[in-house]
Amino acid sequence: MNGISGEKCDTAWLVSDMPYERKKELKEIFLGTKEASSNSENPQYPYGDSFVRFGGEDLDAFTDRIYDAVREIARETILIVTHGMAMRRFLKAVSYQQDGTGFIGNCGIVQFQYEEDTFEVRKIINPAGTAQNINILGKFCGKREVDPHYVSK
Repeated sequence: MNGISGEKCDTAWLVSDMPYERKKELKEIFLGTKEASSNSENPQYPYGDSFVRFGGEDLDAFTDRIYDAVREIARETILIVTHGMAMRRFLKAVSYQQDGTGFIGNCGIVQFQYEEDTFEVRKIINPAGTAQNINILGKFCGKREVDPHYVSK
């Protein structure tokens, strides 16, 4: 398995016994000097180029980075663990139309197929931030159950 970013290594460890490789290209959007700021200081989503003036990343550049990274590793990867916004931007890049699953949050699962340079979203499971999602993904990857108290909500 490859395609892990930063603290998402904890999630990868919980759901799979496979070795993994970190991919910095899958990290969350870079906010520049606003990096440690409260979410209440962020502009309303979609951010566009709001963070560029703080040395941060433009939303379209972020989307391109995520899409390119997923496309590169999808040829051989069965599991990618990344941030919620990164996945939302990836879904936008592949023109996925929202089907009532809502805002994909932490611990959301997106199953997709990649063939002939085309992504097809097969399923989205989105009970944000729950041990249930990690357990669902863990069963898919053959890993043990996770204590629900381990996962913060």
